[in-house]
Amino acid sequence: MFMGEGMQQDLPPGVLLLSRIKRHIKEELQHLPNVTCLETVQREFQPARGKARHLDTIRLEILSDGKQELYASPGDRRFAPDHPITYAGSGVLGNGVFGLYLKDILVTGNASYEYKGEEQIGGRRLARYDYRLPVLWSGYVIHTTEGSGTVGLHGSFWADPATNDVSRLDIIADAFPPTLPLTEAVTSINYARVQLSDNRAVLLPESGDFRMVKFSGEISHNQIEFTHCRAFDAQSTVTFPESEQVPRFGVAAVDQTLRALPGGLRVTVQLRTRITGELAVGTLIDAVIAANASAKGSVAVAAGTSWSRSSSPKSKCRAFAIALTPTSWSSAPRLGCKRRSLQRRWR
Repeated sequence: MFMGEGMQQDLPPGVLLLSRIKRHIKEELQHLPNVTCLETVQREFQPARGKARHLDTIRLEILSDGKQELYASPGDRRFAPDHPITYAGSGVLGNGVFGLYLKDILVTGNASYEYKGEEQIGGRRLARYDYRLPVLWSGYVIHTTEGSGTVGLHGSFWADPATNDVSRLDIIADAFPPTLPLTEAVTSINYARVQLSDNRAVLLPESGDFRMVKFSGEISHNQIEFTHCRAFDAQSTVTFPESEQVPRFGVAAVDQTLRALPGGLRVTVQLRTRITGELAVGTLIDAVIAANASAKGSVAVAAGTSWSRSSSPKSKCRAFAIALTPTSWSSAPRLGCKRRSLQRRWR
């Protein structure tokens, strides 16, 4: 018997499997900068001693550059590291579900683990590990209207011993500071293999659930779903703020049709998308420019130009307004003129 074999037999149960799982997840996370998904969040709110009610639906495109998550309105090509709450305006909305939790818990090396054996879940034998990530290393910050603070994390994850894929991750916040009036903040994430257009099967989050309870008894509940995942290819164009690190894409192109428009330009539009109370946050709203928009004696945006904006509800006292964020312009061909394209994106 070789000495190495004897040392492996002396290791506690689950140690070698944990090493394989961590190495495997590190490799899987390297695929994230090349993949984007549509994140749909169904938000519910339950007042103290009241009944839960549906708050709204939020849809955003999401990707990760390995260090942070970046977001864009559906159909927009400009991803930014802004927190997703900037798209919603109010309520409870978090980040980290797409890949950062897996990285912090299984890759960075700051968590402690305990093997709990195998469990039968959904007809599969999965290995369960409990973990703990102390406040000093978690970096997990919760912000509320009453206060904010950094908390610790603990929970469990389940992995397939045959493939080393993580199937489920539970994250429970603990060690709430006095500045954070919470009694509970729990996140659950389910993972699955997703077949992409380039025939790769990558491990991605499939769904998630977040529940936060305040001292007052108020409960916020978010149900999260990831769909329409795709890899970037030669037909994909994504732009990022220059100050941010750009993720590594296989192929990227620069849109030469982007042009700046003068500030203060007044544009009259006619909506082609019906706006109702059921409209999801981030939904693209189509419209057409109703009249020429002129600046300094020349037409800056011609009548008939197609126009798209993403919706974002902004609460104002007890009334609600819809804030529209422009994402793109596309001019239509005009008789006797060459076809041209004019696009402008604001954030």
